[in-house]
Amino acid sequence: MVDKYKFRGTKIRILFYLILFLGIFLYTAFNLKHILNFSSVFRNYFGAFKLASIIVYFVTLDFLLAYYVLLFFYTLFKGEEGYNRICYLDKKLNILEFIFKCFAILLFFMFYIVTPCSVAGMSMENTFKDSDNIMTLNVYWELKDGDVVVFNASNYTNDHSLYIKRIIAKKGDRVEYIPETGQILVNGNLVKGVNNPEEDQLISLNEFVTIRLSFAYNLQELKAMGLSETDKSTLTAKLFNYYPNPYSFNITNDKYIIMGDNRGNSKDSRSFGSINREDIYGKVFLRFYPFSDFKFFW
Repeated sequence: MVDKYKFRGTKIRILFYLILFLGIFLYTAFNLKHILNFSSVFRNYFGAFKLASIIVYFVTLDFLLAYYVLLFFYTLFKGEEGYNRICYLDKKLNILEFIFKCFAILLFFMFYIVTPCSVAGMSMENTFKDSDNIMTLNVYWELKDGDVVVFNASNYTNDHSLYIKRIIAKKGDRVEYIPETGQILVNGNLVKGVNNPEEDQLISLNEFVTIRLSFAYNLQELKAMGLSETDKSTLTAKLFNYYPNPYSFNITNDKYIIMGDNRGNSKDSRSFGSINREDIYGKVFLRFYPFSDFKFFW
């Protein structure tokens, strides 16, 4: 005779895991762009590892979803009659099921919630050095000026990887440029460099034009169509003739001006313009290695 309380507990457990992994599956389906960016996250590992982690994630998730859907409908139609068979199958697959659940939940957490990254290059020195290991928070963040973010640079450069830079200006900010001095102001405050405040605050007129054009035109589309220096000069002329004050503007869309802390050795908005919010992978909140430089960034 079937223990009704145990059977009821089994049904609740099956329904719980079905809802859990169905939710993870749907969240993944609607956020595929984010998970595809993961292939660029770990620079210190082979491409096979990156590919394997994604394959393992999808295989485990599909297996678990199919498994719990099968059990759910089996209990729905067979009821107490199929309880013994469910217990037998559950016992046989118990270890495999546990391993798959651990992999699916762990990888989901790494892909979408908190992701470990390795810094490459010197563009963020001395805040972050080459090979520093950091953690990015990928959800539930609100970006503000001064935050350090990791973003997909493939839409702005020929480098198919993730860049780490600091936000200089965001939606709602007013940006002003003083051509006589090469200084840039955000909301009336001078944008100073992190390492060398006096020198790093300066940008050239051509760099400002690149930033300004990225808000007036879609530079990604223009670049794909083969934007030349002549075309850029034409766009610049139109821009400066159209606006009464071309050296001052408000950011009204979800775009960000970003720069590296090591301004003399950084490829950023000065060379490719502003970046879109959807290309931002995560917000840096922790450096966990080297242990001597362990630090939170809020």
